[in-house]
Amino acid sequence: MTLGGMNPAKYNAASSVVVGNVNQFGFWETPISQVKIGGKPIGWTNRTGILDTGTALILAPSQDVDAIHSKISGAKKRDGSWTVPCRTKVSLSLSIGNVDFPIDPRDLAFIPLDSDDTEGDCWSGISAGTVGLFQLQTTWLLGDTFLKNVYHSMNADEGKNEIMFAKLR
Repeated sequence: MTLGGMNPAKYNAASSVVVGNVNQFGFWETPISQVKIGGKPIGWTNRTGILDTGTALILAPSQDVDAIHSKISGAKKRDGSWTVPCRTKVSLSLSIGNVDFPIDPRDLAFIPLDSDDTEGDCWSGISAGTVGLFQLQTTWLLGDTFLKNVYHSMNADEGKNEIMFAKLR
């Protein structure tokens, strides 16, 4: 972690994009211009994501979570949550500022259902939930499942309120 600056050795500058923070209530929130599975857009264009380093998963409205998992081979709904094969190879990316930021498939398979069977099913790194007071059907909470796959920097310098994202080296 670098405070007050960025470490260019950690990210690919050619992939960087700067977006305005769209939240006025003290959170860092980015527009998500597209969600893609296997390189194919799901078709949503009005989603936003609040960056939350204190959350392990991606939380999204249930209709979005169900739509994503319906496109993942081997995904199953169990007691209101989703599982995916622990060895899933699914390609999921979030587009921010028209740059695709892929999520490593190993991060989509969160925790094995059976700790003795890491070849079986895992709890998904994407779960249904509402985002605090916002109860909006278009707001996601982007926790570690996403954040560990991108380099990001928040800039609150005077006159600025923006977030930089870049692909990791």
